[in-house]
Amino acid sequence: PLPGTITLVAEWKYAGPASSTTYTLSFNTQGHGGSVSSQSGLTAIESLPKLSESGWTFGGWYYDSSYNNRASVGDSLTSNTTLYAKWNVNTYTLNYITNVEGYELKSKTLGYGTTIVEPEVDEEKFVVTGHVFDGWYLNSDFSGDPITEISPNLNNQTSNNNVLMQYQQQDQ
Repeated sequence: PLPGTITLVAEWKYAGPASSTTYTLSFNTQGHGGSVSSQSGLTAIESLPKLSESGWTFGGWYYDSSYNNRASVGDSLTSNTTLYAKWNVNTYTLNYITNVEGYELKSKTLGYGTTIVEPEVDEEKFVVTGHVFDGWYLNSDFSGDPITEISPNLNNQTSNNNVLMQYQQQDQ
């Protein structure tokens, strides 16, 4: 039981004029993350799809392809609207381990899908007598093929993004 009398007062907020006009919300994924179906019969944004794609980070939905005006759930629609997906390429820092005593190379930061360009080296110092350079690898047993581009494979094989230089013995 409640002690005494309690009075409750309803508060009403103006929601604007009632509209029977509805709109279609379309999605331009910018070539990543697959396709997304349009949403019809809307007066406001009810939900926004979350996208993913290997090597990329989804950065949200925008009203413009320049990504200046971000869309949010609850935004009112006043016309048929297309939203644009923003994507940010994932970057990876490669640490080159040369296996040449006293010779170090600077790390490089590269974007996903980037072809790996061999670092510039001082040919006179970048030498192991009796061996020839065989490529850059992700593991110390130098198994598999040398890496040539930043790919999902690279990210899955190493957590520290070290690339190791391999030499093979020269035939005498």
